[in-house]
Amino acid sequence: MKAAALAAVPVAGVGTVAACSSGGSGKSSGSGGGSAGITVPLFSLRSRQSWGIGEFPDMASAATWLRAACQSVVQILPLNELAPGESSPYSALSAMAIDPRYISIRRVEDAPDFEALWPQAIAGLRRSRQQADWSPDRHRIIDGDEVAELVPALAPREPTSGYLFYDCQTDDARLVLTVLGEAERFGAVCCNWLEVVALEERDGRAAGVRVRDGASGEEFAVHATDVVNATGVWADRIRPEELHDEAEVPTIRPSRGTHVTLALDSLPVEAGAIVPAAGGRTIFVLPWLGRVLVGTTDNDYEGDVDHVRPAAEDVEYLLEAVNSYFETSLGLDDLTGAYAGVRPLISTGDPKKSVDISRKAELYETSSGMITITGGKLTTWRRMAKMAVDRLVERAARDAPCRTQEIPLGEPIEAAELPRVEGVPEESYAALAARYGYAARDVLAVAGERGELAQPIVPGRPDLLAEAVFAARREQARGVADVLLRRTRLGLLAAHELCEPGSDVPERVAGALAGELGWDRDRSAAEAERFRVTADAEGILPVASLR
Repeated sequence: MKAAALAAVPVAGVGTVAACSSGGSGKSSGSGGGSAGITVPLFSLRSRQSWGIGEFPDMASAATWLRAACQSVVQILPLNELAPGESSPYSALSAMAIDPRYISIRRVEDAPDFEALWPQAIAGLRRSRQQADWSPDRHRIIDGDEVAELVPALAPREPTSGYLFYDCQTDDARLVLTVLGEAERFGAVCCNWLEVVALEERDGRAAGVRVRDGASGEEFAVHATDVVNATGVWADRIRPEELHDEAEVPTIRPSRGTHVTLALDSLPVEAGAIVPAAGGRTIFVLPWLGRVLVGTTDNDYEGDVDHVRPAAEDVEYLLEAVNSYFETSLGLDDLTGAYAGVRPLISTGDPKKSVDISRKAELYETSSGMITITGGKLTTWRRMAKMAVDRLVERAARDAPCRTQEIPLGEPIEAAELPRVEGVPEESYAALAARYGYAARDVLAVAGERGELAQPIVPGRPDLLAEAVFAARREQARGVADVLLRRTRLGLLAAHELCEPGSDVPERVAGALAGELGWDRDRSAAEAERFRVTADAEGILPVASLR
């Protein structure tokens, strides 16, 4: 879903520019990384460290350059903060700042010649003006009034102008479930709560895996001709000696990203903003699912990857950045939720290498025939899948090219097209359409089965109790945490309502699941309590987990 983002210049002059998204992003979701519309061409350049410099007299010239030659640009900074020939310890189009006189653009050393590209930038601007489909919805400069309209939280700072661009946003949990649904449509068999504990072999070659049922503890073999290990931060738990010694696969080095959420009325934003933070980094402030999502951090992590808690220092870092930029005084009590996830970065183990930590996808094949793919980013998941499938096809000497680029995910629907069901709040229809697409009709059919299922799980939020039943029937939800953390995102958006003493939300969800999963009253009570244990392990309620 397209989303608006902007760069805002405070009236004082040398501004911090902000930029991000609005629109339709976990555990390990959401914010962080970069602006997809601009940085996709830069992924192959992220690890470079040498820079050149160019000067532009105004924002319009810089914007022209970005449109026509963004493949060579990684960062914009005020000229008065950058000396010619200065090297930078980081590289990403993640921060901008504007000087009243000049804008400096750093570029990678091996990018096309800077001076030679400038005529192309001018030509690109001329072509864009001549195009019949030119639209004001392109990336553009906006005045201070529009900045304040899109980011009301900045209004007290009286911004003078900004740079508006567009990005994409997703709910990663729904993305995963939609991908699984499409896979099933093509004949895949998907199984939840099965943990791979060993590789099955026949004549020294991978012939399947041994799995453990997370519910019963039973172990059994699943046989297959090919085995693909695409398990993220868990990738080197399967045959680590084979991966590291034989194939010289780099060590998986998890990096923790922490996020917090806030109520919209405490930090009103309708578009996103890139906010400067300590250490020369930037963070994102995004409208997301009726809340404000703030993140992310990026720090080495050596703890339990099964339950990654937001670190107190990371939450403090995010709040300090927000309070400094928006001139607010938000604290732990203002947070509506928090979460952290780990990225599966790969490391050669050489701390002297500045490119040691890589986000590039890597594919490895070991002597057992197991294929391991790791690294990468959410935005490159289709390409990673293609890498694995193409290798399997090549190995089998088959003519079966990957078709992922031909397969759309799900089928969209407008909220107005959904049938109305008695008891369902009007605001829920838009949320259901965004979350499920055409399948929202099936969720509403469940809501119509009995009155309680048409009611919100949490008062004031659009998520319906019918979604818990739907998750059990259609999405392999097997516990309350599956529903509240991994089907809906209530655990991240309404942690107080779920976790504070006296809350009966986990019991209500367990009661809705009981009829689908065959639970008696004692089992339902135990499952509600199991959610509370999980929520505590994940640290989703900042006030309780960080004090």
